[in-house]
Amino acid sequence: MRLPSPSVRLNETVRVGVWSSLLTPAVRLVFPGALLGLLLLWVACGLAVHAGETGTPTPGAPQITRQPLSQTLVYGSPLTLSVTATGELPLSYQWQKNGTPIDGATGSQLTFTNVSAAIWGDYVVTVTNSFGSVTSDIATLILPVPPQITQQPYNHVETVSATAVLYVLATGTPPLFYQWYQGTNQLAGATNQELDLIYVTSADGGVYTVVVTNQAGSLTSRPASLRVNPDSLRQLRLMGLSAGTNGQVVAPVQVAAVGGEHSLSFSLQYDPNVITNPVATLTLDAANTNWVTGSSGDTNAPLSATLVTDTSALASGAVGVSVSLPTNATFKAGVVPIVSVAFDVIAGQDAALAALLLGDLPTAIAALDTTTNGPLPLQVFVLPTLAPSPAATNASLQSGLFSQKVRVTNPAGTLADLRLLVRGLTNDSLGIAMLVYNAAGFTNGIPYVQFGPMTPGSSVDLTLNYYVADRVTVPNVTYEAQLLPFTAVTIPTNNPINLDRALFTNGVFAVEFNTLLNASYYIQYQDILGGTDWQSVVPGVAGTGSRVQWIDDGPPKTLSVPSSQTNRFYRVFRYP
Repeated sequence: MRLPSPSVRLNETVRVGVWSSLLTPAVRLVFPGALLGLLLLWVACGLAVHAGETGTPTPGAPQITRQPLSQTLVYGSPLTLSVTATGELPLSYQWQKNGTPIDGATGSQLTFTNVSAAIWGDYVVTVTNSFGSVTSDIATLILPVPPQITQQPYNHVETVSATAVLYVLATGTPPLFYQWYQGTNQLAGATNQELDLIYVTSADGGVYTVVVTNQAGSLTSRPASLRVNPDSLRQLRLMGLSAGTNGQVVAPVQVAAVGGEHSLSFSLQYDPNVITNPVATLTLDAANTNWVTGSSGDTNAPLSATLVTDTSALASGAVGVSVSLPTNATFKAGVVPIVSVAFDVIAGQDAALAALLLGDLPTAIAALDTTTNGPLPLQVFVLPTLAPSPAATNASLQSGLFSQKVRVTNPAGTLADLRLLVRGLTNDSLGIAMLVYNAAGFTNGIPYVQFGPMTPGSSVDLTLNYYVADRVTVPNVTYEAQLLPFTAVTIPTNNPINLDRALFTNGVFAVEFNTLLNASYYIQYQDILGGTDWQSVVPGVAGTGSRVQWIDDGPPKTLSVPSSQTNRFYRVFRYP
């Protein structure tokens, strides 16, 4: 509010009405005319600044209303430090670097047209007028940190049709860029933190490296070898249950063939109180010459496969299946879908609880060839079942994230590592992409979380957290499981930091610590004090330059929810 400036005589009494949000209700003040000028100054300063009051600015003295900000250098780009100040005009400026005045830097902005490493350091600006001066906070121009590889890719020995995952963990000023090589050959599209080689063949064998690059430089990883054994173990793969037609569920069965197999047999075991009436159908089409070949070598000749089912054990929840090719015909090497078995779901039952397994009764698991007709080595592979809970319709008040749990059940065999792919994420109502907040990584652009190991028959609830900018749009996703060989995780442990606050609430543990910009933080935990079996959490936490909170809400971050343990201990390491 601006007060009128009436003409008064010295020592004349005037009445001035002052209406301000600081004076409620409005009051009328009476001042001698000689003090009117001081009153106007007092009101103009917002009824808050009094000349001579200890710890407050002198009226008219410069004040900084927007401080210059610290920034990370981007080589070759322009950069500007700026300050905003108020006070009696004229205002003058003098910038300093590391305490030394910079010649010619006398404006409210300090601009560098072509950034180089020479300009890094601490900068302040002093603003001066006839009433005094004020110096800004320090703004640090930070050198970008070149890439550092904290986990090198591992050597692999795989068999034909297996999956090999090469992974690198690196830090440095973002963004980081990745490029994988096989020998000296640059691999097209291999520009992620990991390289997934699905259904490897002998051609995939060799030495692999990855080059990690940012604006500060590049670094090549240690070479990792991949050896593909030509004498592969074949696999019989039960691919879980999926929705069929007319309310049925379908169990696809595949074989990862080495080549030379003539017939395959197995049994499907299930809970007859959940699913019933199994009907097997060949998915190996008679005309599908991509998968089989005759003895004549004529791959275009149509071949008729034979399907036989044994229904003698339906009452106990088992059906036998045998698939045979014509005489002298064999499977080609590769993954072959051979049979799908459809089931009716009993009313009121959840098909995910059908406990579907590969077994030997009434028909034994076996693979035969055309020469000896004897049993061939055959490995059983059972895909875990997935049972998502209903998705949350509101974001959490504590974290601001949407959450959904997915129950994973391992029906048979020890599962080394499970990767749960999240498909179908779109944009929210603001057009901003929804994200898997606790993603461990991406494969071909698809985010995933990872968990393992799992023992046969065990189940675990994996929590998926989603960041949605508008806090309204509910993620609508589908999940896909992939099984992987175990990959050891090594994190740098030479720079521990202090954890200054931990909070256990609502069954989860929140751990807080201060971070540095561009640093990475790695968390380990164990449930026995003084033990040596520290478990590492992947991925790490990116430093923001401020305080962060990391929440342990159980799998997939950790192997179990904190509330299921008597104790849980944490430690954090910084790199670099």
